[in-house]
Amino acid sequence: MEAFPFTIAEWNPLEDLADSILNASSDKDDALAESLRLELLERLAALRARHGDHPVLLETAADYTEAAAERAVLYRRAVEIAEAHGLPTLSIRTSFAPVLVKLGEPAAALEELQAGGREAVSGDAYEREGWFWELKDVPYEAASDAQRSALYRRAEEIARAHGLPTLSIRLFHIRFLLDVGQLAAAREELRGCEDEASRASEDDQTLFKQLCGEASPAEPGAAPDTAR
Repeated sequence: MEAFPFTIAEWNPLEDLADSILNASSDKDDALAESLRLELLERLAALRARHGDHPVLLETAADYTEAAAERAVLYRRAVEIAEAHGLPTLSIRTSFAPVLVKLGEPAAALEELQAGGREAVSGDAYEREGWFWELKDVPYEAASDAQRSALYRRAEEIARAHGLPTLSIRLFHIRFLLDVGQLAAAREELRGCEDEASRASEDDQTLFKQLCGEASPAEPGAAPDTAR
């Protein structure tokens, strides 16, 4: 299977429609955007009838499908076919992750990102940044506070396994711990990332110092630490 078997004549109309949908959405013309979206899906269906279920077609159809469950089916099928033919999966997995979060499956979202990690670190800066942003965002978007710390730790593990800095993820985690009153846990995390913070960007160092200030021991008479 070729990575991109489509001719210019087949593909350019899809790109034009995608641009028109973006413009209509920016102009808040919902009726036009919806009409164009349906037209794009019809064109994709015609290409699928001609070329079969190619990952590029399935991924693009998923991008423009509204129902999260239907999008998940398309992305999953795209990943399966791409893997079977040795084709890239990174863009599919990066788009699939937030859909899985929306469906209440954040742990599965992180595993999709883990599976695409090797492609991400060897890809260009844009691909790497997009993948890493989703890695940080999955725990934040999770519906349950109870599972959020575990998700942050898993995201840290994935970043570390691919040789990437973990500080920005850990700072997101600490922000969450402070927001829910888990001061002892926040302080422990801050101590654990002191070395990485000393070598971080100016923005991350500033945030680290701010979080350290918020996590400093409470004054006498303050509310007790609620950490468990």
